[in-house]
Amino acid sequence: MASVSDFVKDFTPREREALDAALREGERVRWAVRPLCRFEVGELAAFAFLELICAAFLFVPGLLGYLLYTHAPSESAVKLLLLAGFFSVFVVVGLCLSTLPLREYRRRRWTLYLLTNHRALVLSPGETLAFPLREDMLRARVFRPRGSGDLLFEGESGFTRLPDLARAHYELNEAIYALLDAAARRV
Repeated sequence: MASVSDFVKDFTPREREALDAALREGERVRWAVRPLCRFEVGELAAFAFLELICAAFLFVPGLLGYLLYTHAPSESAVKLLLLAGFFSVFVVVGLCLSTLPLREYRRRRWTLYLLTNHRALVLSPGETLAFPLREDMLRARVFRPRGSGDLLFEGESGFTRLPDLARAHYELNEAIYALLDAAARRV
């Protein structure tokens, strides 16, 4: 029986616990892989645009606050508190938006794709998606540069950012055929 650490060298004890909780009785791992963590040009452009928006979220309220503060007739504590509250909302939103690329990298870094003898599993931090193996489960294949790509099972869900699309597709087909053969032998 194959172990996940045969396929993924940095398999952690936390992931082992999540996998043990996700596996059903009699279910065994056939293949496993992590998605690519690198960002593509389109993603980097989107992140750069997002960072510009974040800068605007931080700069514009600061400028407005400065103008309101310097041109207002009175300097009361209420006015300062309102100004600080207004500014802090934009700062929080700007900082949350600016950390999206880092959070996406972290999610990809600790995501694990597995094929078992019954299901395709996506183990992400705090989330496990399971797709039963069926002949018609593959909805789309997305080809990316250097042989990478996506295998989509439901909508946009599935194995995304695979480092070797051909190998993943082969392993998926082998798992499905093995399951069909086992079912045919039982009949």
